[in-house]
Amino acid sequence: MNRLFFLSVFCVFLSFSVFGQDTKADSVSKIIVKETLQDSTKNNEKLQVKLEPKFKLRPPARAALLSAALPGAGQYYNKKAWAIKVPLVYTALAVPAYLSITNHANYRLFRENYLYMQDENPATVPDPSFVNRSADQVQRQRDSYRRDRDFYMIITGLMYLLNIGEATTTAHFNNFDIDDDISFKFKPHIENVGMHRNTVSGVSLVMTF
Repeated sequence: MNRLFFLSVFCVFLSFSVFGQDTKADSVSKIIVKETLQDSTKNNEKLQVKLEPKFKLRPPARAALLSAALPGAGQYYNKKAWAIKVPLVYTALAVPAYLSITNHANYRLFRENYLYMQDENPATVPDPSFVNRSADQVQRQRDSYRRDRDFYMIITGLMYLLNIGEATTTAHFNNFDIDDDISFKFKPHIENVGMHRNTVSGVSLVMTF
């Protein structure tokens, strides 16, 4: 009888030990699987990070670079009234650029003929159109053309910078949520006040614009 009792107790103990080992094995397997999944997730994240570009230009920077490389390209990139802005950009650049080139050509013409008048060399004869003009008149006209040339060159540079600035500013505004919907809402509000942090319930007015 005692032998049967001890034998039955031994069998029960053995079954519990086997069950415990299986449970431990299952828990260890679950931990290994979980760590493996975490490692694979981390590896995927690392691969995704590596595949992403090192830097990404924001729309304002991209519009500025496009306008700097080709005037009007930033306005076309923004898609905001570009059909009107692009012709205006080229007009604002072409007019002062043309006047600058024209004044530079006249400046060179008057400078050369002024030098011909001053060198007293019979081999260098001024242009026939300068025969009835004095050296002082030619000099003053030369200086006038030079000032006009420099002025229109500055205007051309300013128009070029304005083209870049307009494209950059418009790209900034494209990121803003310009919505005319203005609404008011009443929401419940709970606040702790006083030294004892007493809870006070009330209603708050929320304005969305």
